[in-house]
Amino acid sequence: MARFIWTEKLLFKAAQAHKSKSEFKSAFPSGYAAARRMGILEVICDHMNAKIKPSGYWKDLNNLKREARKYKTRTDFAHNSQGAYSIAKRLGVLDDICEHMILREIVITERFTFLSSRTNPLMSAFLMILRNEKYPTSKGAALWGELLRSVNSGSNN
Repeated sequence: MARFIWTEKLLFKAAQAHKSKSEFKSAFPSGYAAARRMGILEVICDHMNAKIKPSGYWKDLNNLKREARKYKTRTDFAHNSQGAYSIAKRLGVLDDICEHMILREIVITERFTFLSSRTNPLMSAFLMILRNEKYPTSKGAALWGELLRSVNSGSNN
């Protein structure tokens, strides 16, 4: 099999078809390596937009909020925007910027499935109690049932 040889002209053409270095590297790994070896990577990728945020970008609360709004769950946020997630956690603003997100689905019994969110104060309070007291799931389910019965009996009166 003949070995392909990358020339500056071919590398330039290949790079022009892509918007980012990572896209170029994925499409032409050997071309990317050749451009690095030849010392022309920056020149042929000059037209590309840098995906790296400037230093201190994630320390701005508005930038963190804007990024968090793209996701429905904290898991999605953590997996798809690791830098923003870890800095938000470190700054202690994770709860604030994720208030629109669904926390998790809790199946209490076969009859009840509750979706907890920051907009449901009863569920939020209950989750806080469970986390603080470290109840096992079965005891937590029993407590939730008691709580619902007391709320429902109070609203019927």
